[in-house]
Amino acid sequence: MKIFQVYLIFGVFFIIGFGEAYSILDKSRYLFHTFPVSINTHQAVTSITRDRQGKMWITTEDDVMSFDGYSFVSFIRKVDKPENADRMMFNRIIPDYCGNLYLSSRYGGLFRMSADQLCFKNLFKGNVAFPCESSDHKIWLLYNEQPFVFDPATGELMKVSGMEREKGSCLYVFNNEFWVGGIAGGIFRFDTDSQRFVPFSQLFVKDMIQRIVRYGDFVYVLSDHSGLFKYDMSGVLVQHYPLSHDGKTSVYTKDMNIDSQNVMWIGVQNGLFLLDLQSGDDFFYRMIHISYIRYPITLFGLYILMKMERFGLAHTEEDWHILIIPILIIVFSPRRPKYR
Repeated sequence: MKIFQVYLIFGVFFIIGFGEAYSILDKSRYLFHTFPVSINTHQAVTSITRDRQGKMWITTEDDVMSFDGYSFVSFIRKVDKPENADRMMFNRIIPDYCGNLYLSSRYGGLFRMSADQLCFKNLFKGNVAFPCESSDHKIWLLYNEQPFVFDPATGELMKVSGMEREKGSCLYVFNNEFWVGGIAGGIFRFDTDSQRFVPFSQLFVKDMIQRIVRYGDFVYVLSDHSGLFKYDMSGVLVQHYPLSHDGKTSVYTKDMNIDSQNVMWIGVQNGLFLLDLQSGDDFFYRMIHISYIRYPITLFGLYILMKMERFGLAHTEEDWHILIIPILIIVFSPRRPKYR
């Protein structure tokens, strides 16, 4: 067999296996790395934060872990669980100004771990979500799907009025501005004069709001499966991003935030949407296991081998071994990112 034929076959496999690796954004800014850890992979990661010592904290539905840069340590046995709470459904962990950690749970309530202790004490029971610290060091949260304020100094839990007609689905604090999203698409903003939440705007579809982020003079609202909505400060819809892979089917969203390079990261059901807030460009990032494409590639390679044998291009056993190498590389290659 001629050597250029070997290189030709290898090039075909290489292009097919590693194609579609670029997008409209400059991805040299990002380095994606999959870190293997021994955690319960059957549960989704619900929250990630960093404490004052630089330690990372991760929550799943039924576990809370710390990561010091070398190993993960589970703290589930150091959580003061209420009685009759078989499942916890942790959803958020945040640090406060003095180094304490607050942990919220759908079935367990609100927990706090002091900086000098290594266990989470239960402060009160109930359905708690989205705890946030205000500038006066109070904890704003959703308690039984309604906005409340918890005073750590007195232990008092106070309800904030204004959302009696709609249940809250998320709470967001930005520069002491308080926003709440509703399960029916309502967007509410806290009015300091009346000390209550007032309607800001309403999605044009009845969909639960997952996240609200303020960026400059605009408010970005992430819905459950209708995409991303951009509003100005008067509550007028400026732009709608459907967040679709194929331009038709919308994806289910999870969370979003903005990095230091003004790129909006939007977590969806099977990957990430990244939106450049300055240029408006976006691309979809996902981790594709090579098993999704290795079988078609293998069949394609076998088809080429049979054609080569038929036309007398592969004569010896050594020729076949050379041609098998590209197939093995593609089939057993590790997981790699794919952009589109």
